[in-house]
Amino acid sequence: PLDVRVHPMLIPQQHPLASIHLENNAVWVNGHAVGEVMFYGKGAGELPTASAVTGDILNLLVDLQAGVNPPVPGLKVTLSPDAAPLKPMADTRSKFYIRLQTMDNPGVIGQLGNACGDHGVSLESVMQMHTNPDGTASIVLVTHEVQEAALQAALKQMEHQPATQDVACVLRVW
Repeated sequence: PLDVRVHPMLIPQQHPLASIHLENNAVWVNGHAVGEVMFYGKGAGELPTASAVTGDILNLLVDLQAGVNPPVPGLKVTLSPDAAPLKPMADTRSKFYIRLQTMDNPGVIGQLGNACGDHGVSLESVMQMHTNPDGTASIVLVTHEVQEAALQAALKQMEHQPATQDVACVLRVW
């Protein structure tokens, strides 16, 4: 199956994608026949893109206020019958960076570790960043490579632990 994804990801500073700046865009492809290939070029940039999106939203609002059913363009992709199947996101594998806000109580890190262990998520590192005046703590977990479905199950368990205030950040790691 094809593993096709678009998402934020933490990458090492020495990786070629880390050198992409300003209005430039890049796509990283890893294929059996070609190996690792990067496509790079200019994009619209932050402000032109924001302006175009805002303009589209305002046009839709004007049409709705006028009682006109606005046409909303959609993207329709039709795969040919012989196309390679897409790998479900739940089956993809990544390392993860997770930052949580929890109560600064004894046993909290153990509970987070148990949630990971219950779902087969192995931790590479665990760090308590600091304790806040309100009695909460920022805890960072970095996992070893793990299946997305297992990570999501562990996160759900962490979210429901009484000491967890917020799962503040979850990012994939190269």
